[in-house]
Amino acid sequence: MPPTNPYGGPPPSGGKKTGLWVGLGIGVVAVVAFVVTAFVAPGFLVGDDTRDDRAVRTDTPAGMSQPSSPSTGLMTDLPEVDRTEAEELGSNMGEAMRAGQADALAALICADASETVKAFVADLEEPQPGTYVHEVTEVDGVARGSFASNGPALGKPEIQAQVTVVATLVPQNGGWCWQELQDSLTYFDGIAAALNGGELQTLRDMKCQYDVVTVDDPLADAVADDSEYAMRSVTPGGPTPSAEFVGGDNALRLTLSVQKGQFCLLSALRG
Repeated sequence: MPPTNPYGGPPPSGGKKTGLWVGLGIGVVAVVAFVVTAFVAPGFLVGDDTRDDRAVRTDTPAGMSQPSSPSTGLMTDLPEVDRTEAEELGSNMGEAMRAGQADALAALICADASETVKAFVADLEEPQPGTYVHEVTEVDGVARGSFASNGPALGKPEIQAQVTVVATLVPQNGGWCWQELQDSLTYFDGIAAALNGGELQTLRDMKCQYDVVTVDDPLADAVADDSEYAMRSVTPGGPTPSAEFVGGDNALRLTLSVQKGQFCLLSALRG
């Protein structure tokens, strides 16, 4: 006689247990499949974004700018470099010289520009590659900047080397214009005149504010020699133009610098 159910229902069937184990097995397989897929292809968890959208995210923390382009990585909202009117003039001068555009350069000079400036502009017949007006510095309402040129452009055809030039810029008629220029060769000529004229104080006044070595003694000795000095072995270009002055049996090596937009005597050494 088959066993009876004390709770009044039919006896449990062995087939029901088999179905339960099959259902549990399917559930375990589904969980394992989910875990494996999450590791192998985690992208299915992030919604409907395209692969390209997932590759580059533009979400950034607060206070940081976003890249303007995923391909360049450049940042947007970069501050523009503010230029003074004098610096803008220097930039335009360099652009006109690099292009060899005398008319464009002539439009930037002052009405009372020096004859030296006018001659430089009139003689600009060819592009001056690599010419930029550097370090435009404004002091007491006057600005100065330096640039590199060459002897022929400065009316010195015998000098084929690069020559350092200082341009003086001034405000006129509500804007800025180019008024004066001085090149390192002309400055050396001024030193020679003071040296041969015995003008020791003038030479001392030419010293840079931060000179490399004291120039008092070598210059004082040269002036005391009472010799006629001539300029030799000139290197007129670069940030520190130099020249050797020879008088009798004596030699003096002078080096210039450009500080605050002006030439000055950086060092003087006995040769």
